[in-house]
Amino acid sequence: MMESDPHTEQYENGLSSVTGRKLNATSGVVGGSLHHKYRQKRLSINKDTLKLNSIQQDVLKEYQLAVTKHPKWPTDPFHALAILSEEHGELAQAVIDTTYAPSSPHAGLDNARREAQQLAAMCLRFVEHLDNYKFERGEQT
Repeated sequence: MMESDPHTEQYENGLSSVTGRKLNATSGVVGGSLHHKYRQKRLSINKDTLKLNSIQQDVLKEYQLAVTKHPKWPTDPFHALAILSEEHGELAQAVIDTTYAPSSPHAGLDNARREAQQLAAMCLRFVEHLDNYKFERGEQT
């Protein structure tokens, strides 16, 4: 069974407040005087914008949780990159399990989405601290 996208309900419910019109599954909007194609394009843009806003909010919530739990961040870019690699590995595992081991506790779209949000949050932290990194060669033997 496919899990639903949690953002779908938010942006579909939000469309009527953004457009000021009631949604209709076949025409997109009821009660408007706009040309059908223009109306569909406008709805598509509004729908995409609302979904993106919802995703951004979820990533920023994850960012705040991470900063609260781990307020310090490495000044060495390789250690910071290792954090991104670890999060990437967790996302990869969630995708693999969802695809090939659906009964695994790490399987499912919800888990993959959560891991993707965590990776995105760590990417934000990486960029946020870019000016603070000490790009120095390590000792080599």
